[in-house]
Amino acid sequence: MLKNCFLILLPLLPIHYSFSQNIQKMQVWQDSLYNLGKSVFGDEADVRRIESNFNFVRTLVSALKEPNAYYYTFDKLNMISIVKAPDDSFRIFSWNVPLHDGSYLYYGAVQFRAPSLKLIPLLDKTFDIKNPEKEILSPTQWYGAQYYDIAALGKNQYVLLGWKGHNAEYTKKDY
Repeated sequence: MLKNCFLILLPLLPIHYSFSQNIQKMQVWQDSLYNLGKSVFGDEADVRRIESNFNFVRTLVSALKEPNAYYYTFDKLNMISIVKAPDDSFRIFSWNVPLHDGSYLYYGAVQFRAPSLKLIPLLDKTFDIKNPEKEILSPTQWYGAQYYDIAALGKNQYVLLGWKGHNAEYTKKDY
């Protein structure tokens, strides 16, 4: 009986090894993102914050290209928001870059659960959108925000709850 158990477990070893390697790779990506994130939020100069953010975006995209990256939680990245749809069909990464004048730049991406990377960048067009409460927007016309929740309305319909800091005197929660 013991021989049979060993023969059954033996084919599973390559899968476990591959999965462990992937977890280790993702932890290295997360550490890199964490260090870049500290620069995005901790550097004194706006120019260096924006430059660090550019590197953060490139590194995030590279990390998300890893196999099964959708399932990695990036729980160490407390400086950004990562929220999943209630049906687990996608997740949204969103964050802001605070500037010294009290304003914010918003960045984000939607990652879909798929065998290979399906990622849609969100491009903040806040200043081009006149009536955000009445607009139906696309990823290329995003009213930037840092999301903290997603609620389902119906099949493939969601409400995003987020925070929008405009400047030092005015911020609001959006939905």
